Amino acid sequence: MKIDEERLHMVVYAIGRVVIEIRGEGKSVSDAEIIERLEHYRKLETNTIGKGVYRDAAEVIRSVKWRP
Repeated sequence: MKIDEERLHMVVYAIGRVVIEIRGEGKSVSDAEIIERLEHYRKLETNTIGKGVYRDAAEVIRSVKWRP
C-alpha cells in the first residue's frame, strides 16, 4: 500500500485514537477490537477522505504481522 505522509499521519492518529479508547475502557487491545472500532468510525464518518482514512487504518491492522 503506497500512502503519502499526510495520510499516514491521519491513519496513525486513527489507530492511536481507538487503542487509547479501548485501553481507557479497561479492555484488552486486540487486532479484532481495533478493526471493529475503526470500521465503526468509518460508518459514522460523513467525509469521504475520513472514510478512506479509517478504511486504510483497518487495512494496516489486518495486513501487518506483529512479532512479539
